[in-house]
Amino acid sequence: MSEDKLTMWLMEQWDDSTHFTEVHYNHYGSRGVVDLVINHGAGLTCDENVWAVEIKSDAAIESSTGANEILRQFNKQQSYFKRGVMNDEIPLQSVTHHLTFQASPKTVQHVLDNITLYANPKQAGSVQIREVGELNPAIVTRGKIIVDEHSEWLGEYVDLNHEKITDYTGGSDE
Repeated sequence: MSEDKLTMWLMEQWDDSTHFTEVHYNHYGSRGVVDLVINHGAGLTCDENVWAVEIKSDAAIESSTGANEILRQFNKQQSYFKRGVMNDEIPLQSVTHHLTFQASPKTVQHVLDNITLYANPKQAGSVQIREVGELNPAIVTRGKIIVDEHSEWLGEYVDLNHEKITDYTGGSDE
């Protein structure tokens, strides 16, 4: 499945928000593009009103040299986006960054194979796996992929008893 499908689906989920696709930034030569920026305005009850979403699909994993390259790009985005975005319509005071993998057997396996890198507690931003049609992502944190009653859909891609999955659906947690 393409990154475009997940991007369009995310935009549809928050159709009352303002969306910006392919947002370029350039801070003294540190350049990049954020796949999707969603400005929720006052629509969220938390301080995270603007999401900068970097989406990775099978094609992105195949064309990268690995998890380090993907994280390097994501960390660069977090470091320079606020300072280099050229769109005055994006309020930058409350931006949160999300590295979002399009759910597929390949992306889920890639995250599991590199869980130490993606789920490092010192990694800034959110790392998650999303499925088109499922509002809640599977969150990657503290060396595991977290599955709860809202993200059981991940079982379509991996055995939920996998040692790198933490089950909060009422099952065992090691």
